[in-house]
Amino acid sequence: RLDWQVDWLVRGIMSEEKEDKKKPKFTPDDVEDSIEHPYFELYRHTILRGANAGSLLPILFAPPILFLRGARQPREILYNTARASMYGVVIGSALSALGTYMIIRNQTDDQVFDRSYRLRYNKGQVHLDKVTYGVVGTGALAGAIASPFKGTGAILGASLGFGLSVFMHMVTKSKD
Repeated sequence: RLDWQVDWLVRGIMSEEKEDKKKPKFTPDDVEDSIEHPYFELYRHTILRGANAGSLLPILFAPPILFLRGARQPREILYNTARASMYGVVIGSALSALGTYMIIRNQTDDQVFDRSYRLRYNKGQVHLDKVTYGVVGTGALAGAIASPFKGTGAILGASLGFGLSVFMHMVTKSKD
């Protein structure tokens, strides 16, 4: 009889711990007022992630391809990688916006709100958003300072920042 009670107590404690881990730790008091524009929130998120992915792929693959094609000067490799990254940001953002439209066109407002709510209060997504804004801003500033063509340098630096922010997120995210 005692074994059954201990087993019941342990199962109860374990299930409470699992439930606590599933609940967001910083949800607002009034859920309905927490996100005023869920469609904007969802598109902002997916376009930002599309820009991250579109920039990351050229950062990973352009330097070795350029090197194999004969580019040996670091400045040439960096410029061409940044230019490819800029095109990747544009293409990734456009494709992610189109993909988001295709997914949510038949969904109700409540379903879109639910998606937006889960994205807004996901700890990893919030961290990646903050890191992305910081690294893109830093990249734009560094590009503007380093380049003789300030506007072009800022755009290319920001484009590289979108891809590099993914690496920064991986390094700085907490293990919670």
